[in-house]
Amino acid sequence: MKVLIHDDRPDLYQDLMADHLAGDTTAICQTYDGLAAAAAAAQPEVVYSCKFAGVPYPHAAITGLDSVRWIHVAGAGFDHLEPWDRDRMVMTNSAGSQGEAMGQYVLGAVYGLNFRYHTFLRQQADHVWRQEDVHTTLGKTMLIVGLGRIGRVVARYAQSVGMTVIGVRTRAEPVAPVDEVHAIADLKAVLPKADYVVVLTPLNETTRGLFDGAALAAMKPGAYLIHIARGGIVDEAALVQSLAAGHLGGAVVDVFDREPLPPESPLWTAPNLIVTPHVAAIFVGWQRACFEIFVQNLALWRDGKPLINRVGA
Repeated sequence: MKVLIHDDRPDLYQDLMADHLAGDTTAICQTYDGLAAAAAAAQPEVVYSCKFAGVPYPHAAITGLDSVRWIHVAGAGFDHLEPWDRDRMVMTNSAGSQGEAMGQYVLGAVYGLNFRYHTFLRQQADHVWRQEDVHTTLGKTMLIVGLGRIGRVVARYAQSVGMTVIGVRTRAEPVAPVDEVHAIADLKAVLPKADYVVVLTPLNETTRGLFDGAALAAMKPGAYLIHIARGGIVDEAALVQSLAAGHLGGAVVDVFDREPLPPESPLWTAPNLIVTPHVAAIFVGWQRACFEIFVQNLALWRDGKPLINRVGA
């Protein structure tokens, strides 16, 4: 079997490649610019695809290659590989491998906003001693938009600190451990219930611009927004306006329309906004954890069995 590994750090799981790809013809590409040539030369059946250098991702180099039958995405998001021929190839991802890190990121964001760390850090820099009201999570409600494997981990963390969890997904079907589930069509109706809104849904034509000015206005006054999904889901200009007007109590944003976030972006100076540079899932060891899921799927692929984490079917 011919396999192409597209990743800038394959050395981090070189032993796994040696153990599980020993009998295969394996090509490695560690750049974006070289992907088209590497894929054309390798003519792979299987591609392990890691988005490691921002956007745009050169997806046509692999999705347009007739030899490719399966692409495994390192990470959870796969919008950067749109469009692909769903009749010809299968797409899977490594969702779940980063769930614990992202669940802890969300909980940390909640605590940071509750205890106003962003305010106190600025005050510290200015040598200002001024107390602010702080809050706890007990009795509060978190709304999670997107109830995949990561969303369920976030729900577990939220419940562990005394919160009620509401979820929104494509269909209003129960999902453990979420207390209450609604269809995404009812988002604006449930937004006013939440003290914290966590955006975790994939980016697609349905979710692009989902959190526009009207959706942000529907949130409870003083509520917090935590966005760790994909840039393009939250209207950044509307978010800045909502924060400036004091409607939202604060926000933590890890993903943006443009990355790196341009120096001139008003998000940098928006009040009560914490900006992090797309790190929610980038914990030490994430590359290996993602490749381990690929290895599990590789065994299933060889045996002709259904793959785990299939997406976009």
